[in-house]
Amino acid sequence: MGANPSTPEAPPTSAVAPLQVAGSFTVVTASGSVAAGAFLQLLRYPEGGAIPSVVGNATTGSDGRAQLVDATLGTFEHKSDFVNYAVRAMTSDGLAVYHWSDQIDGGTLVSPSNVLLGGSLQQPASLTLHLQTGTQASPAVGPTVGKDIEFCHYKYDGVVWGPSTLLTIMGEAHSTADETTTFIYGENAGSSLEVQIQYSGQGWQLDGSNTVSNSLGYSVTWPGLSGGSAYQTESDFSYQENYYEGLYCPFSGYYEALATSFQGGTAWGAAAGGDNACRTGSAWASWLPGSSGSKQQSSGITYSAAVTLPIGITLTDTTSYSSNEQVNFQFGSGPARFYTYNPSGWLNVQFSSTQYCPLEWTVNGSSTSVTTCSTCSVTVAASGGSPNDPDYLLFSLTTTPPSNPTGTGCTPASDCPPADFENNGDLSGQITLHSPPSVFYAWLYDPETQLYSNMITFNT
Repeated sequence: MGANPSTPEAPPTSAVAPLQVAGSFTVVTASGSVAAGAFLQLLRYPEGGAIPSVVGNATTGSDGRAQLVDATLGTFEHKSDFVNYAVRAMTSDGLAVYHWSDQIDGGTLVSPSNVLLGGSLQQPASLTLHLQTGTQASPAVGPTVGKDIEFCHYKYDGVVWGPSTLLTIMGEAHSTADETTTFIYGENAGSSLEVQIQYSGQGWQLDGSNTVSNSLGYSVTWPGLSGGSAYQTESDFSYQENYYEGLYCPFSGYYEALATSFQGGTAWGAAAGGDNACRTGSAWASWLPGSSGSKQQSSGITYSAAVTLPIGITLTDTTSYSSNEQVNFQFGSGPARFYTYNPSGWLNVQFSSTQYCPLEWTVNGSSTSVTTCSTCSVTVAASGGSPNDPDYLLFSLTTTPPSNPTGTGCTPASDCPPADFENNGDLSGQITLHSPPSVFYAWLYDPETQLYSNMITFNT
């Protein structure tokens, strides 16, 4: 008889961790001491609205620390790659609230095996409690306000104002002559906007941020920009102010003002500078006529005054593009070369049809002629040319001015007897004259760019 076939072993199984967000928080008082026994709540905001759900609770230990976990994130339906959270810490005499965003992958198709721990970099290192000020009326029933945090409960009371749709700065586009730039805010591109909160009896203050993404299902494209113009790009976002009522709590309630959704639309904002200029640094590239490019970036620019809300507070916006924001540019057939400058690595690519700034200088404030003494110092200011090499001072000692500045440079003092000067790269500073002719002519020369400056007549 043959041997009985063996039963194949079942492959090993491994536990699949649920998708979750976890964060460790430290709660401190306004004086800086840790707050043991503080009650913490983790709140998760739905997309397109501002009424959060409590998805986690914890109490701080003797070190003032506690961990909060959103174990139900795997069942949360969302289109955006960003999920907005807030944490609320309470003691018998203090309250702290903070907002931030966590980025996850895949929208509603998130794999349940993905685990995201620790929140995002915007999560606070610690929460500082805002101590109760003033006097509150005690409730008709229940514990004394501000004494027993066990009974404290903050509930969403309603919208104070909103949703208000407001134009918000979230990017910029630049162009040059005979070139067209197109700005595109793609699907899932996001903007991290400040959240402001007002505790009872106190002023508005920064309270973190939340990220609002383009969940419209299509990208938003601005008209092509050309001719050397540059503008900030604006689109419509919805904002609202919410009120949370406190029951048996250290604060009777608090307000929050925040962005709730991206509505789309296009508008040009304020003019942006820096274009149709000339080379001023080492970060540059030259392009043939007819060339084109497309630039994507996962992070954008911070605008400190992106939007002003109806209550008069201004919010900062930092674009969080998720590689879905892009700038396309197309060069025409104009100059022999085009130039791009991108010193900050951001999406605000700047363009020029001129490689170097003109080499210019002034003496005692004049760019044409100057009257001075034969043995004294004159004040010189120069700009343009190569940003890397020094400029050289050239002279003509004839009584007839040359038709055009010429020459290839000379060594100060030895070959240019009318003057000594301190070479500071851009020739700004002082020139000391040494018994020059009664009339002579001087100009600058840049050996790298082979540019000549304007010529100035010296009358001594």
